[in-house]
Amino acid sequence: MAMQTESRNAAESSLNLSGVQPGLLGGNFDAPTVASSDIPAQLAAQAAQIHELRAEVERVRAERDRLTDRQRQVAELLKSANPDKIVHDLRNLLNEVQLYKMLADVQGGT
Repeated sequence: MAMQTESRNAAESSLNLSGVQPGLLGGNFDAPTVASSDIPAQLAAQAAQIHELRAEVERVRAERDRLTDRQRQVAELLKSANPDKIVHDLRNLLNEVQLYKMLADVQGGT
């Protein structure tokens, strides 16, 4: 019974540490022991990854702002009161253009 409790505690502790880098654990029984000299390298790699992620976030924010501005311009051109209904208003506009073309064809043919 004590063996099962120890196994369960060991399993729970390994689950809690699943997101921690192996070199930062200070002694992971599932992986070979990593020298303490790897910690600065891991920290540098993680700092570089954070820097890359922040740059990606800035890129995505800039793209979002650009697309929001484009959406606003399209809504303004369509005289759409609600930018969320741009597709609906655009369909209405295209239907009107098609009807005007058909009317022009009918009037021009007679």
